[in-house]
Amino acid sequence: MKKTILAVFGVLLIMLSALSGCASGTAIAGWAGITFSDGNIFTVSSQGQLEVINVSDLAATWSIDIAEISGGGLGCGPSTLAVAVYGTPAVVGDRVYVAGYNGKIYVYDLSTKALVKEFVLDEENHQTIVGGPVVGGGFVYIVSTNGYIYALNADKLELEWKFKSGGKIWSTPTLVDGTIYFSSFDGNLYALDAAKGDLLWQASVGGAVVASPVISGDAIYAVSFDRGIYAFNRIDGSLKWRFPADGQDERPQRWFWATPVVFNGYLYAPCLDGKVYAVSTSSVTDVIVFDLRSPISSSPVVCAGKVVVATEDASMYTIEASTNKQELLAELRDKEKESSMIINSQLCSVGNKVYIHTLKPDRVYAYDFDDASWKYIALDTLVSASALPAGTVTVTEYNTTTVYIPTTVTVTQ
Repeated sequence: MKKTILAVFGVLLIMLSALSGCASGTAIAGWAGITFSDGNIFTVSSQGQLEVINVSDLAATWSIDIAEISGGGLGCGPSTLAVAVYGTPAVVGDRVYVAGYNGKIYVYDLSTKALVKEFVLDEENHQTIVGGPVVGGGFVYIVSTNGYIYALNADKLELEWKFKSGGKIWSTPTLVDGTIYFSSFDGNLYALDAAKGDLLWQASVGGAVVASPVISGDAIYAVSFDRGIYAFNRIDGSLKWRFPADGQDERPQRWFWATPVVFNGYLYAPCLDGKVYAVSTSSVTDVIVFDLRSPISSSPVVCAGKVVVATEDASMYTIEASTNKQELLAELRDKEKESSMIINSQLCSVGNKVYIHTLKPDRVYAYDFDDASWKYIALDTLVSASALPAGTVTVTEYNTTTVYIPTTVTVTQ
């Protein structure tokens, strides 16, 4: 019962964050992650703008407002609403695919810097989208809170097939070797034929899942709201192990929300209890627990031979299971001015740099392991979607400078 109430509460939080009063004509946007392609990183700001940022100097190249016209209500007239985006954009070739919380898919052309198509995912069963798009093999794969996964033609955005699970789907799917894997609030992990949508297998994980499945070798890993980590054979879905196993003392106190990462023989699974559980992929009894003292909902990355983790209170760490060592890279908050800063978004690694999207304030930070330097670009000072006249979509080009942050590095054992 408690889990059900908390899950409903989480849904309400996302619903509320996507709505606002009619006075400003804007909606509060989500916490989109960052992706990299051809010298640029891509994200969506909390003002609902697709941002294209050059990685060499962390300067914004251009942005475009993801907006829709609202018919008004409660006495409000038509207005332009910023679209919330919670998933990470996908970039393939000269196209950028964005999944809006409003249940629409948007496709942008990088050469013309223009919207080429927007598409309502399901006219008959129109609901919200939380996960990001996955593109491969000529398809775009999108999941919805209506419980369906959809495969669209990547060029025309026409429906090729859809498959219904038994619950809401928030997680971004994982595409590997012609199989699409995804998890659902029904407590199952699914494997489908990526071209046809046929069910290959499904396996129970004991609770709702919002993190994406992780594949390494012949194993697929999933983390669940039942506070468990599961390893399955990715070919047939048979269970390899579950953490915590019977009799283990290391027991998570809260849900797993973030997608784990596999590195050097360990699965690193961040938890909302403020800890990262590093479980050996070959022995479930080999577990190292790192206590970062703040909930973790952002998915970590491997960068410069290190696992990089961001906590919700905007602290950055590297951790290493083989040496049982954690290092504090920085606390990004200015305690006096930015005590509300949070990190929910998926991190991004490019070469020896890691990129982080923060909210309150809305920024992209970059940490360079080569010279241990930080810099950031402020997304919330670029162009405000609230300034747009109703019915217009603008493209803005930038030539901005970056701000450097001095950082003291502290090492703890």
